[in-house]
Amino acid sequence: MTYQVRPPAHASGGEGAWYQVHPRTVPQGRYDTSAAFDGTGVVMFGGLAGDTETTLGETWTWDGGDWTLRHPVRSPSPRWGAQLAWDGTEVVLFGGNTSRRFDSATNELWTWDGNTWTGRSALHPPPATTDARLAYDGSGFVMYTGQTAQGDFTGSTWTLTRTGQTYSWTERVTPTSPGTRGGEEMSYDRSRNVALLTGGTNGGPMYDDVWYWDGTSWSNRGQFGVPSSGKTMAFDGVTEVLLATGQTHTWTGNGWREQAGVTPAGNGGHVIAEDERHSNVVLFGGYNGANSTILDETWIWSENGVPPPPTSPPPIGGTGGPTPSNAPGHGTTPGIEATRTPEVSPTATDTSSATPAATPTLAPGGIVGGSGGGGGGPGGIPVIVIVVLGALVLLGGGGLAFALATGRLEVLRSRLRRGSMKA
Repeated sequence: MTYQVRPPAHASGGEGAWYQVHPRTVPQGRYDTSAAFDGTGVVMFGGLAGDTETTLGETWTWDGGDWTLRHPVRSPSPRWGAQLAWDGTEVVLFGGNTSRRFDSATNELWTWDGNTWTGRSALHPPPATTDARLAYDGSGFVMYTGQTAQGDFTGSTWTLTRTGQTYSWTERVTPTSPGTRGGEEMSYDRSRNVALLTGGTNGGPMYDDVWYWDGTSWSNRGQFGVPSSGKTMAFDGVTEVLLATGQTHTWTGNGWREQAGVTPAGNGGHVIAEDERHSNVVLFGGYNGANSTILDETWIWSENGVPPPPTSPPPIGGTGGPTPSNAPGHGTTPGIEATRTPEVSPTATDTSSATPAATPTLAPGGIVGGSGGGGGGPGGIPVIVIVVLGALVLLGGGGLAFALATGRLEVLRSRLRRGSMKA
């Protein structure tokens, strides 16, 4: 695996940083896919891909250095926008849309055990919704609903419990709640033992509030000036990291702190998930409306700014340069792995190239390792929220907010990529 070195968020220690990595195997570019930690790495399912917005039904796993296409005996049908979460035992998948239409939403429940998927018949299931949010809450799973098949915003809280092989949903009615909205982000904050929810919209302005769910009730932490509809968030081992509109913020417990430095590019649709085993957050895919590109980039968020380690020695004679994303065989050709952890220059600004050398070396802001087809240049970044090593990371963009506000998410995405509105 090669990785592109970006300047750390701050020159001083203790700050996070994004690193673009180039695994040997690269999944097809996609957006609105779903991912979660599964005990050994990260599992990713579904999404939309290609100019025709093909609905995908692939299962991929990330082991900290490479992607692997899995071939489970059983699998959910192709879909985008499903919700995945892990409770320390198994991964639960809820819902998703089986076509671009909002009314294709489903309320199916599946579990992933690291090898295959199993469909579950749950008692008292919630109605099918688009853009629901699912997270572990310290004792079970909590879900906050999004939009109905008719595009109406909802605001219901549901919890999922398991007794043996029996799964049961319960709608929770609480004195206070985040209210009617869609496009919010939610993740489990291990540091505070709560599910943290932020942002969203009900068709009007984007919300900038933060809520905690403690397994029993919601508490409003206040408004913090970072509207986050359509962003993405995950826990990073320390706090939540939120990616939105090309900016990265981490949650301090009393507000969002903007992180300096380079962030993944793009408008939205990327997925991020905490990789507990490797103590970082992984981001994949998304779309870039500026050049109508669906992305196949992999990025790592390091909570302490330390680059991810290489996974094996490089071939002799590596050239040290990145491979353009339009190179022949991109997405299938193995890349070259890095040989050592680079020293990052805080003042580096050129992230597009590196000086070739017989022994892999680091040019400020460049690439460590050899050349190969598994790489790719900087690309667009979708809006997402994830939690990395104890912190929440929020990544977002303005496009998704418009889609949610109009209730026509699928139309907006087509417009972003093609420059015209679909009927």
